[in-house]
Amino acid sequence: MSKSEYEGAVADMYKGSADKYAAMVEGEMKKPCYQEWIPWLAKHKISQKPLVDVGCGVGNALAFLASCGVPEAELVGCDITPDMLALTKKAVPNVKTVQAGMLDLSSHWAEGSVGGILNLFVLHHMETREIALTKAFEEFAKVTADGAPL
Repeated sequence: MSKSEYEGAVADMYKGSADKYAAMVEGEMKKPCYQEWIPWLAKHKISQKPLVDVGCGVGNALAFLASCGVPEAELVGCDITPDMLALTKKAVPNVKTVQAGMLDLSSHWAEGSVGGILNLFVLHHMETREIALTKAFEEFAKVTADGAPL
């Protein structure tokens, strides 16, 4: 299966079920691990560079980051599913959204231009994990600025 076929299959899996997914993950950011880690990420992102939530889903983490003081203009939701991006825009209206997969980040951001990357609940979707995970982390490293948190 090619990368585009695989991403299409994942997008199809969530197509029409974004609302159900949103209900399922409602309150997720209240868990202790996120209550500690998301504010840390907000504090340590590189100022005035975008913080990209790769696989943003319905935007819960982006909303939490905004509540931690990250300007919405510096937040970007990236997902392969249009339905998820639509819900992200409802949750955090002023964030930029980009429809893309995690292996295509360098098609949307220049080398070193991203001030931080968040990637929750996504890596398990990777086909041929060993190769794809390596490629995903190479993309993360390519687009993030030196010292930016991943």
